Amino acid sequence: MIDSKYFEIPDFCELTRQCEPNCPCNSCLSIFNNCGPVFGTTTTPVSRIPTCECHDICVEEVVLIGNSGEFTKCIAYPPVGPCRVKCNGTFNFPTLTVGETCQVILWCADEQIDEGCQSITVRIGLVLICGNCTTNPIILPLPTFTKTFTTFYGFPDCIPVTGQQLKNELTRIDGSCLVAQFNAVVTTPQQITISGKIIDKLWRSENLWIEGIRPFELSDQAIANGFSSFTVKGSFDSSHQIGPCTDICPQG
Repeated sequence: MIDSKYFEIPDFCELTRQCEPNCPCNSCLSIFNNCGPVFGTTTTPVSRIPTCECHDICVEEVVLIGNSGEFTKCIAYPPVGPCRVKCNGTFNFPTLTVGETCQVILWCADEQIDEGCQSITVRIGLVLICGNCTTNPIILPLPTFTKTFTTFYGFPDCIPVTGQQLKNELTRIDGSCLVAQFNAVVTTPQQITISGKIIDKLWRSENLWIEGIRPFELSDQAIANGFSSFTVKGSFDSSHQIGPCTDICPQG
């Protein structure tokens, strides 16, 4: 139990709340104190100096984690010969420099539980942008990558879960979160090597009690001055979202 007396400070002291050495909110309180002015907690209306309290939240709690391990894909460059390209005059693909790094952009990602409910297949779509982005960019859409996960590991005990046990665990899974980390390097004048990993996190909707702070809770003075506070969750429009790897052509 955290005694609120640890948070009481004299009026003449710097606006900081101290917590006992093992307080679970110490890192958050440190951020509040150090970064408050740039994060807006000291901007009018000024936030209440937070206390470390137990909060009841409904969240997506990760219970299983799958690791693809590091894998490598190599693609040819140029992707086709110059005689495949129709143009007036001679066509030549821009030359890439060995060791050059291409920008990797993820444009789609999805996954599905396979028949039998003992594995999950993940698909991701990547686009490479090589060369100079402003004057002569080379844009290379890649075939969709697929990775099948047959083994997951429980969080936080990291015990492997596979086969019938995975099938049983999937009955209580509500969704997933994918972590995709890649880089692309020109390894020869005719080859680009893509390497990285995919982490598949399976979560369930859960109600948790956690220790935390409310960094933007209004101070008593702000409330007395008539301020109200609202928190709204939102998403960017579809042009900025990473959607599933599906055909977007109209069906008819």
